Amino acid sequence: RTSPPTAPPPGPPPSETSDLESPMIENIDLAELLHRLVAACTETVTQRGVVFSAEIDREPGRALADPQLLETALAGLLRRALDWLPDAGELFLASHHHPSGPGRGPRARVLLRFHAAATELGREPASDLDGVESSFEFVAAKTAIEALGGDFTLSTGGEREILVLMDLPAPERT
Repeated sequence: RTSPPTAPPPGPPPSETSDLESPMIENIDLAELLHRLVAACTETVTQRGVVFSAEIDREPGRALADPQLLETALAGLLRRALDWLPDAGELFLASHHHPSGPGRGPRARVLLRFHAAATELGREPASDLDGVESSFEFVAAKTAIEALGGDFTLSTGGEREILVLMDLPAPERT
């Protein structure tokens, strides 16, 4: 008889969250980033007959954010929205600069609006809109936006409407 192999001793404990890198905040061209993300969706949009409307602020269209973190968060949201959108559905993306408000600096607002498909076999639609907020892409985007000093609001409504509103810190317009 031989004894069963022993498990290796556990490795070092996970790093503390304080060891994670902080976002690298830069004055980024938000308009250019959003246009790039829209262009990346073109093939899917065409294949599925989706109407993808975008109203992207060009003047100056800037935000104070970590470009890689923000792009990853927004790309994930767009992919999930397209997954949940029915064929020939509508997706709306907009951005706008808001001047300083009481107790806050200027903000770059990004809005994403669409209607989720009804449950279909073989797809991952938002079958229960109350659970949308627990979708990985929505949780990741909320975490990223808040880490960048922004606000993330998710609203679900009638006719399976999903509305995402993100406000990011922005530079003053000159």
